[in-house]
Amino acid sequence: MAHLHLFNPEHDIVLASGCRSKMNGIPKAALRLRRDLGFLPAFWASDGDYVLVDDVAVAKAAAAPWADYLPEVCFLSAGSLRDLLADAPDSLIPSPWGWDADVRARLAEAGMATSLMPDDEALSRLRQMSSRAATVGLLSETVSAVGVAVGERQVARSMAEVLRLTGCRPSSVVKSPWSSSGRGVRFVGRTLSESEEGFVRHCIEQQGCVVVEPCYERVLDFALEYEVHRSAEPSFVGLSVFENSGTGYVGGMLASEDDKWALLRSHFPDDVWRRTESSLVRWLGSLSCYDGPAGVDMMLVRTSEGLRLHPVVEVNLRRTMGHAAIAVYARTHGRFSRMRIGYDRGSYQLLLTSI
Repeated sequence: MAHLHLFNPEHDIVLASGCRSKMNGIPKAALRLRRDLGFLPAFWASDGDYVLVDDVAVAKAAAAPWADYLPEVCFLSAGSLRDLLADAPDSLIPSPWGWDADVRARLAEAGMATSLMPDDEALSRLRQMSSRAATVGLLSETVSAVGVAVGERQVARSMAEVLRLTGCRPSSVVKSPWSSSGRGVRFVGRTLSESEEGFVRHCIEQQGCVVVEPCYERVLDFALEYEVHRSAEPSFVGLSVFENSGTGYVGGMLASEDDKWALLRSHFPDDVWRRTESSLVRWLGSLSCYDGPAGVDMMLVRTSEGLRLHPVVEVNLRRTMGHAAIAVYARTHGRFSRMRIGYDRGSYQLLLTSI
């Protein structure tokens, strides 16, 4: 059976909104990203699959430079999808970037069988497990298991708790439970400014809490990418090495798994990575509410005791740009060494370059 892929980068914004379907107020930047890069799932699709896009003409034009590398897929508008599903609502397997109430509503309106999509209970549990607050235990357990790791994450449900936690160290990071592209992240000192306090109060009012963490000196950003299965152990998809500007994704390395792992092993031996993976796989394997792609963002950080691993910066229960980079590398047969998302003259573009 063919898959229906779609790129919904507003997924994290929908989660932050409280998982309301047909959410209004999605930022224009997120909608532009969805329109301009709607073709992106073609890199991980198969011949005969479909890709739902906002604008078919834009998707075809954006995909054209990479046509030699892409499979034979069909780009569909919502109207065309509705016609396709009119007689056979269960003829396609839906595969969004991330599952949420908004994307489910879009697919249901187009005639997708509800039996092929998560129900309300599954979406609610997925949202809770996607919260940064849900990974407090995972971070603690992984730090203990690895030995050369650092990382603390504490949940604060009041301004007084936040001020107590931030006042204990020179610099901290305060994060909302759900956010997109760093919008819910603030780097603060011992004393919060008026605007920083306003951010904290808003997050607690809207989302119930914030998480507070130490601020580390970042050396390298990377992630372990997985496919989670309800009936089997999570399978490792690949390693992602990427760049951030502040808290937003800038670009990623396109390289073989051997080359990427050689980079990590130049800092820590295999047993460190085995212990790290074991902890992550155990946690991901316990997620009965989810079946699909996932990624765990990590950092190498510089401390007074030397280089250390921060093993759980973020957990994304959705497809990530790391998954995309792995798929792009495989499709382009190693021709390019770097992937990034550019923005020029009001539109986003996929940029692949060779060093």
